[in-house]
Formats: sequence, structure tokens, C-alpha cells
Amino acid sequence: MIRPGFGHGLFVGAALALLTGIVCNALVMAVAPAAALRTALGLAAAGYVLWLIVGAPTRTGRVVVALAWLVAALLAWLLEPPLGVYLAGHVGAAWLVRALFHHGRLGAALADLALTALALAAGIVAARHTASVTLGAWSFFLVQALWVFIPSAHDPAAADDDATRFAAAAARARTAWARLQGQG
Repeated sequence: MIRPGFGHGLFVGAALALLTGIVCNALVMAVAPAAALRTALGLAAAGYVLWLIVGAPTRTGRVVVALAWLVAALLAWLLEPPLGVYLAGHVGAAWLVRALFHHGRLGAALADLALTALALAAGIVAARHTASVTLGAWSFFLVQALWVFIPSAHDPAAADDDATRFAAAAARARTAWARLQGQG
């Protein structure tokens, strides 16, 4: 599987932000505003986590991670924690999925965690200043789209670069060995 790119992340983020706003505004007429917001955020998180799992470079563990996320999301829905805890839980779960599937090193996962915290802050600030769920979600996903620029051990370009460097080093070693044998 090819690692998702920045443009793909922007497209998915824009689609999820629009759907979050539409769902929240549609549900607010039928249920309490807090329940509408939780539902919209939960559906956006589900879409984002599903996109991360489908775009994972490895197939191992996809079903288990999806089921674990679903159980955690259902527990969060049933326990009704404060909105900040609910939101942090979904954002943390999305980061964990990305760290497990898309980052092979601790440093990359920690850099992604910092980016996730920045995205959450941007989303909250945008939502508070504009009173728009859509703009808050868009700000969050816009910053989240930057995760593709964090170097990863799963990155095919990095693997190709390692293979090229190894091949060049092996060729130099063979040349040096041939020279040593010719002198002896």
C-alpha cells in the first residue's frame, strides 16, 4: 500500500470536516446539542481511523485495531465523559492507530503526538472563535494532514534509499577486496 500523501490528507480532512458540520447541524434539531456534537465528532473519528487503517502499509492487525477502536468509542459514548475527555480520547486513539501502522520509530511517533496536540489546539481555537464545528474540524484535519511529512521506517522511499546505499557500499567493498587480492 502506498503511504497517503498530503493532498490525500487534505481531501479526506475537508470531506470529514464538511460531514461533521452537516451531521452536527442536522442532529441538533432532533437531539440535545451536546449529543449532536458527540455523534458528529464520533463519526468523523470513525471515518478518519478507517482511512488510516485502510491506508496502512501492513495488513497485520487491521481488524484487531479496528475492533479495539470501536469498543473504545462505544465505551466513550456510553460513559459520556466530559466533552474534552471524549474528544481527547478519539484524537488519542487516532494518533495511536497512526503510530502503530505508519511510524516505525519512537521518535516519529512522538513527533506525530506533538503534531496531534497542535492539531487539537488549532481545532479547539478555531471552533471557539468561529462557533463553527465545520471550521474547527477543518483546522484540526488541516494540521493533521502534515503527519505525512514525518519520516517513517515504513516509507518506501526511505527503504529504496537504504537499498541503494547498501548496494553502493557493497560495490565499493567488492572493488576494495579485488584490489587487495591483486596486490597479494
